[in-house]
Amino acid sequence: MNNLGCPYYLYVLILSILLVAAGCGGESTDGGSGWDFGEDETDCEEDQIYDPNTSSCVDDISSPQCDDDEIYDADIGECVPDGGDNDRVGPDDCEDDEVYDPDTEQCVDAPCGVVTITARTCKPDGDDLGEVALEIEGQGCDGPFSLSTTSGDDGELEIIDIPHGNYEITMTKGLFERQFELHVNALGIDTDVDLDELFCFAGDEVDIAVFEGAYDDAAGLLDSMDVAHDLIARTSSSSEMLTFLEDGEALNEYDLIIIECGVLWNSVLGGSSSGAEPGDAEVVIANLQDFVGSGNHLITADFAYRFFEMPFPEAASFGEDEDSSSPRGSVQSIMAEVVTDALSAFLGESTIGINYGEAAWYLPVDVGPDSVVHLKGGVETTDSEILDDMPLLVTHHDPSGGTATYQSFHSDSADDGESKLMMEFFLFHQ
Repeated sequence: MNNLGCPYYLYVLILSILLVAAGCGGESTDGGSGWDFGEDETDCEEDQIYDPNTSSCVDDISSPQCDDDEIYDADIGECVPDGGDNDRVGPDDCEDDEVYDPDTEQCVDAPCGVVTITARTCKPDGDDLGEVALEIEGQGCDGPFSLSTTSGDDGELEIIDIPHGNYEITMTKGLFERQFELHVNALGIDTDVDLDELFCFAGDEVDIAVFEGAYDDAAGLLDSMDVAHDLIARTSSSSEMLTFLEDGEALNEYDLIIIECGVLWNSVLGGSSSGAEPGDAEVVIANLQDFVGSGNHLITADFAYRFFEMPFPEAASFGEDEDSSSPRGSVQSIMAEVVTDALSAFLGESTIGINYGEAAWYLPVDVGPDSVVHLKGGVETTDSEILDDMPLLVTHHDPSGGTATYQSFHSDSADDGESKLMMEFFLFHQ
C-alpha cells in the first residue's frame, strides 16, 4: 500500500463534493449537461444583443424597437412620438396640392397659383370636334371659381389661368353631354388620361335606338362613328317593333330613335304578323308625340315616312289620299341646295350632292310652319315629271326642344360622304 499521505485523500474528497454539487444544482440550461455557463447569442430576444463581458443578453440601444406611432430619435437615443419635427419625409411623399420644404423636411401646402390647360375636343371616334361648349365650376385654391368657354373651330381648347383646385367640367355639343371631375395643381391636370382624349365625347353618352329596315344602314353608320346604339332587329314578325312602340316608358329611355327605310307603318300597325289590334295605332301615335314632346329626337327615312307624318300631320304632307298618291322619286343624283344656316355652316358649302340608288322614294309636297327644310332640289319622279325645289330633308321642331325629322335619302355605312355628314349634323350640330 502506497503511503500517499493525508492531503491526497483530502483533495479527492473535496473535488468529489464539488462535482456532486454541480450535477445537482438544478435544471440544465444547455440541453441537460448539468453545467450552467450563462446565456449565449441564441438566447437573446429581437431587441437584445449578447454581452460577452457579462455573459448575458442586454437591450440593443443601437437599433431600438419603437412602437408603430413612434420613431427613433438618434440625437437623444429614445423613441419619440411620430409627428411634428420628427415626421421627416421626402419630395415623393407629398400630395398633389403640396410641395416639399427642404428646411423643415416636410410637405407643406403649395402656394395658390394658376395654370393654362391646352387640349382638344373630339368626337367618339377621335376626330376633332369644334365649338364644344364647356362649363367649369368648383373650388379653387383662393375660393369658388367658374368659367364658360368654347373650343375653337378645329377643336383646339385653351383654358387660361385656372386656379389650383377641384372642378366639375360639363361639355355639350348637339345631343352629346359629358360631365367629369378635374383636379388642377402646380403640375397641371392630375389625370391618367391623355389630354388628347380627356375632352373627347364617349360613344355611349347619347341613348339611341335603331329600328332596322331593309334599305338603310343607320346602325352600321353609327358603328363606323363609334357611337353606341340598341338595334330593334327586323324579323319575320313585326310584333317586337309594335311592342316597343306601344311602351311609352321604353321609348323615353332614349334620346334618339331612328326608323330606317323598310319599316312600314302598315306592316307594324296593320300587318297580319304584327298582332296589331284596333286602337294600337292611336297608342303609337300618342307615344311618338310624347317622345318628341319630352325633348327627344326622331329620324325617319323614306318608306318609314308615315312614322313622321302620322304623329305630326302638321309637320309635312306627302299628298296621299283616296284620290291621289305621293310623288315618288326615280333613281338619280341631285345637287341639293342647303337652305338652313346651321347646315350650311356645318358643311361649309351651299350645296351637297345626294345619290338616290333606289327608285320610288317618298317626297313631301307641303311643309308646315313649325318645320324647317334643310335641303331642297329639283326631282325627276317615276312618272318622268320634273318637280322644282322639292323638300328633301325636313325637321319639325317641338316647343320642348324635341325634333322629328324626315330624310328622303338612305344612310349608308359604306358612304363616307353625305350619309356620314348628315348623321354628324343631327348628332352634333342640329
